[in-house]
Parts: sequence; C-alpha cells; structure tokens
Amino acid sequence: MGISSAGHSKGKNSILLNDLSYLPKAAPSKGKHDKSLMLIPFKFAVAMVNRGWILRNVIIWQKPNCTPTSAKDRFTVDFEYFFFFSKKRKYYFEQQIEPFKESTIKRCKTGCNENKGSHYQGLSKENFEKIQQKVLTGKLTGKNKRAVWNISTTNFSGAHFAVYPPKLIETPIKAGCPEN
Repeated sequence: MGISSAGHSKGKNSILLNDLSYLPKAAPSKGKHDKSLMLIPFKFAVAMVNRGWILRNVIIWQKPNCTPTSAKDRFTVDFEYFFFFSKKRKYYFEQQIEPFKESTIKRCKTGCNENKGSHYQGLSKENFEKIQQKVLTGKLTGKNKRAVWNISTTNFSGAHFAVYPPKLIETPIKAGCPEN
C-alpha cells in the first residue's frame, strides 16, 4: 500500500493524504491516555509556528550514553528533539561542515568503479569526477552537517542534573551568530 499526495493516486491501494477515512474511529478523549506520551516537544513547536516563528529544522540529539530505563513495556529513549526556529525568512546562517570520513576520501582516491554501472552513489560518472577533483585538491573538505547529532551527555558538578553538553550548543551558535 502506498502513500500518495492528494489528487495523484497510484492505484486502488494508495492512501490519499487528505482522505482520513481509512483511520480507525476513536472515542472522544480529553487529550491524554494512561502511559501515553504527552508530545510536549511537538505541541511547543506548533505553538511557536502559530505565534509566527518559522520552523526550519527538527534536529535529533542522539545520546550514545543515555540513562538506562527501568521500563519493561517500551524502548529506551536515547534522543531528544532540538528545534531550529527563525523569526524571518532571511536570516544569518553559516553552514556547518562535517569533515569527510576516511572511507569517502579513499573512494575519491580510487575513483568510480566501471563494473558497478554508470552511476556511483547516485551520481553520474561526470558529476562524481567533479566532486572527486574538489576533494582531492582540498576545495571540498566535508559535507553539510546532518540533522541527527550524536553527542554524549556530560557530567556537571552543579545542582542541575540534566544540562546540555557544551558541544550540543556550539553548533547552533556557530551557525546562527556572526563571530563579531
């Protein structure tokens, strides 16, 4: 069964996004159920958008050293949401670059494998070779930072036990604030 946008059905098994008749009918509720997530991060994001803010990104802060949970009937939550809002359509933003992995540089050094067809990682041979030259000459040193950030939590000797690690906060500050 596929999902297609309204008016562009791909067959009788497609779900149109504006047709909710396929959803089960739920009894009216007061907005919360026992053991249900409250969806506070999403409610906050919707409230901000309703107040005129522009939601540009939802960042996932993935915590490799998260606190274990004693819950027996759900998965351990090892991430938090980090929202990127702007008040204006045009704003200062300095793209943050993640250095290429060694395997990427190695692929650029060895070149495109002709036996794998005419495309390499979704690129034509010509486009791959253009990028390859930029990497090998040092004109291209990394890729745009992705929206899932794997950052460990850190210890804090103060009274608060759930502080953000400085590394988590550095990226949005560098991206959104000019140096001077």
